[in-house]
Amino acid sequence: MATLASENRFIDGKKAKIYKVYFYRDGIRDRIFLGRKLNKANAAKFCSIVHELEQARLMGQEPDADLRKRLDSLSPTLLNKLIDRGLAKSRTRKTLEELFDSYLRQYSKPNT
Repeated sequence: MATLASENRFIDGKKAKIYKVYFYRDGIRDRIFLGRKLNKANAAKFCSIVHELEQARLMGQEPDADLRKRLDSLSPTLLNKLIDRGLAKSRTRKTLEELFDSYLRQYSKPNT
């Protein structure tokens, strides 16, 4: 189960609260540092996403559409941390040609 933790550190002579998320991947405990500029609500949201990813991984399932949408809404740095740890897969990206073809198919009208 993913848990959210924080610790106080001195950075540049100032006391700062650093958030981190602990989780289990393949039976091994791992952590992701979230940094100090993340507020507690966003850290808790990230923790819940990690927990759902952890549960889906244990069941051998892919993330559902809702979870995938929540993953896509994360900042690129947090998403890359999840990808590096093996909890999430990278986003599927379209090439410019595929994007342009889909645009033409959507907005082109047949000749009348």
